[in-house]
Amino acid sequence: MKRLFNILLLTLALATGAEAQELFAVPQAPDTCTSHESRCNYIVQHYWDKCDLTKPFDNSKDSLLVATMANYFDIMRAGANVNLALGSVRDLMFKAQANKSNFMKLISAAEYLLYMRPTPMIDDVYLAFAQSAADASWAKKEVRDYYGGQVGRIKRTKLGERIVDIPLTLTDGSKAPLSSMLDKEVTIIFISDGSTDTAFERTRLFTDISLNQSIENGTLRVINILADEAPKQWDQASLDCAAKWTVGANKDVLRTLDVRIMPCILILDAEGNVQVKNYSVDNLKQLLNS
Repeated sequence: MKRLFNILLLTLALATGAEAQELFAVPQAPDTCTSHESRCNYIVQHYWDKCDLTKPFDNSKDSLLVATMANYFDIMRAGANVNLALGSVRDLMFKAQANKSNFMKLISAAEYLLYMRPTPMIDDVYLAFAQSAADASWAKKEVRDYYGGQVGRIKRTKLGERIVDIPLTLTDGSKAPLSSMLDKEVTIIFISDGSTDTAFERTRLFTDISLNQSIENGTLRVINILADEAPKQWDQASLDCAAKWTVGANKDVLRTLDVRIMPCILILDAEGNVQVKNYSVDNLKQLLNS
């Protein structure tokens, strides 16, 4: 499944440079829709009306499918009612089961846009896609399990909601729950895999002047979570880092939280609610120094 998905992602990525065309006629809001929200709502609700979901999508038009989906999500973000948007996705995926190949292509295109597009998709919108795949009784178990796992990870790391609690093994060998460390106005979680690249990115963040000032002022805590077993002997860089940051390990963090890039940065508020996720070091440094 993973190999097939990676191949599809590569195909879609290569295809995105194709000429812009229409896969089908996208509806226009009538004059009776006088507000911005009502126009967005109408288009989202009727977006797929002209698409015959019973006929297989042409493999040569994968790029158009991605562009069509991206436009669909952009209209949602532009001002459509969230509940109406979710209803539109559920209706789309219900109808798409008339052709299982189309169903899986729609899921894969949504997943591609979730992971590869700079503008993030609304969590609940993608959850509607992933949940439909997880609930598809006709799909193979590995497919249902794969998307069911995604649903769980996103729900445990949803924007605006409290992050799930996870145990950490600290550099001194002690164990503590993440919840016990959420005692500042802002908490930054830096998830790394111990590679040279993530170590370099950690150093870039560790030396940021604005970040260090906030730590010294007592308003900010940074927690570096190693996505692996706690080493028997932490390297010196991690021990040095622990002087200012909280450094710990959790081997299951990538299966628990919604991590789309590596290293991955999350920002929590004083209540532990996720305000930002899947930020890069560059994203965070821009925010800190803006």
